[in-house]
Amino acid sequence: LTVKNNDTGEWIYIPVSDNDTNIPWNTAYDYEYWGRFNISSSTPTRNSSAPGDTPVLNVKPGDTLVLKEIGPGYPLDNDTDVATITIMVVNCNPINATLCGYVNYTNGTTVSNATIYINKTDGQIFSASTITDDSGFYIFNDSVPPGTYDILVYINGFLSWIVENETIYEGDIKWVNISIPINEGNGTLCGFIVDNATGNPIGDAIVSIDKVDGGFFHASVSTGNDGFYIFNNISAGIYDITVSTAGDNYTISGVEVIANETTWRNISLDLSGTSGTGIAGIVKDEKTGSPLPNAIVRVLRRGPEGDMVFETQTNETGEFFIPLNEAGGWEVQVELEGYISYLNWHVEVTSGNTTYLTVFLTPEFKKPSYLVGRINSSLTGEILTNAMVVLLDTDFTHMSIPVREGSNNETVNGLTNCFNFTVTYDSTYRLIVFKEGYYVKIVNVTGIEEGSIVWYNVSLDLAAPDTLNLRVEFFDLDDARVTVNRTIIASAPIVRFLLDFMPDIGNSNQIVDEEEVASYLFRISRFGPTFSVKPPQEADNEKEGEPDFLSTPVSIKLDGSNLSRYLPGSHHGELDNICNTTVVSNDII
Repeated sequence: LTVKNNDTGEWIYIPVSDNDTNIPWNTAYDYEYWGRFNISSSTPTRNSSAPGDTPVLNVKPGDTLVLKEIGPGYPLDNDTDVATITIMVVNCNPINATLCGYVNYTNGTTVSNATIYINKTDGQIFSASTITDDSGFYIFNDSVPPGTYDILVYINGFLSWIVENETIYEGDIKWVNISIPINEGNGTLCGFIVDNATGNPIGDAIVSIDKVDGGFFHASVSTGNDGFYIFNNISAGIYDITVSTAGDNYTISGVEVIANETTWRNISLDLSGTSGTGIAGIVKDEKTGSPLPNAIVRVLRRGPEGDMVFETQTNETGEFFIPLNEAGGWEVQVELEGYISYLNWHVEVTSGNTTYLTVFLTPEFKKPSYLVGRINSSLTGEILTNAMVVLLDTDFTHMSIPVREGSNNETVNGLTNCFNFTVTYDSTYRLIVFKEGYYVKIVNVTGIEEGSIVWYNVSLDLAAPDTLNLRVEFFDLDDARVTVNRTIIASAPIVRFLLDFMPDIGNSNQIVDEEEVASYLFRISRFGPTFSVKPPQEADNEKEGEPDFLSTPVSIKLDGSNLSRYLPGSHHGELDNICNTTVVSNDII
């Protein structure tokens, strides 16, 4: 059963059941009894109209619609076909609501001058923002359409807290007070220092800690014969740990001490060399937090003369240490059967110090899950075909294919024009849907359970075509300046999303800022604009690659030859109407 609000274009799902065996209606009598059903609400109405007639039922907010098959005196349930009933809401005037509340830290301190951004996650797109006052109070007064919202809090320009799935009803005065945790109070830091080669404890080692966030703090203790050290009642925060033994120093960076908790950090040292330069850490199960022994840890640096590779395995407590002969940036990979392999492209190591990592491995599903859905027009409700659907794994530490492309031409459980992705592990996915003439739609997909079939039906909004103006100026027979003015319409949301999300460019704070745009334009200037520079016959024979959302459909030929070379640094471009907009904005670029 599909229910649509004609005024707003929103799709609403209402359960429908028949009144006897839950078996579909009999096709042989469909022509006779099509449209014969009861509608129960505050004013019960019966429709006994002829096929094609439309009964009208006046309902008010809060009414419950129950649709059920009624028999004409003999069974209808002898087939496998399903009769479909469609209800269209022809008149609906939703009343806006008010959303307000206070933003505080958990210690009671008010959060003033914070940006509160709300994003409607169902139905038509709606977003708005406001600023908290000196008391931490924010309000969207009589301006919020009913629906489900995510509330995002930005402090000093950084995303600090998210409240998800807040339902707001018509005419509501909805209070959502937000309490943001901060590290306050004291905790304990302790652990054992052992020899990585033998597993024996290292006594009389000097363990020093230095606080790297907040105020200055330094302390030192000595290990006992059992290699144990402990720092009691130290303020919560981030610390660097330095272990000194036999004249060598080993530093582990970025250890977090949590208030009112005991943080264990066992440290394995390689005493065979004269330097503490290396990478150490612990490998854990992402779901249970349990340490994982026997995981293969590989550290490598790629170069023109071959890769430099160091490898070890985690011990019984999931820990590892790899000594390195050089400081600088290293790539880290972790593998274990039954888990998605881990990848960290760049881990910085300083000379004489040990960089510490906590690696979480995502378990693979023993039974696969499926992400399935259909795509329709938000304006007419018709099922759209020939769409391109992309499933993006946004956790780039997963050594799997992050982008998978598909289409909506599959048949699932008798329903045609479906997309269908096999999912073998849980992650934070983005479902991205492209269809010529429609805005790109990006849907967050989270919490996929093992062995499940998850349906995501996607509605697309119509978009006008892009406009493109091209000017080519020739200086001589082999030099030209190309000026392109383009209005990006349908792909505007995905361009904003990618600039905010792309590694080494975006900061994932849901806002496109000047630095992200500048980084992207610098990359284009270095590697060239995405012009089509190959002859059409060659391009047609190539397999279509991943979608390039800023590609310009221009093929340049001069005297029978394609201009296929780009002079690095010769591109001078800019993106207008994009800075300080949200990633869900449909505004043209």
